[in-house]
Amino acid sequence: MAGACILADQLHRSDSVEAALRRYEQIWQPVITDRQRTVRETARWFVPNAAWQLHVRRGALKAPGPSDIDRNRGAVLAG
Repeated sequence: MAGACILADQLHRSDSVEAALRRYEQIWQPVITDRQRTVRETARWFVPNAAWQLHVRRGALKAPGPSDIDRNRGAVLAG
């Protein structure tokens, strides 16, 4: 949706479709590049490149989160 809004704005402001598309690409390309980089980095957690990375991921996923700790603490306090 954000890209569509930017494109619509550029089409409204520009004298030609070609100029609007050039400006749209100038505005939007850094955002897309950043999002693609983030996705690639995140994907490494789901598809590790090495066995040691897989072990780290498995350990991180098995580690108790804050809600697990609070639940356990509540059970101990409640008896």
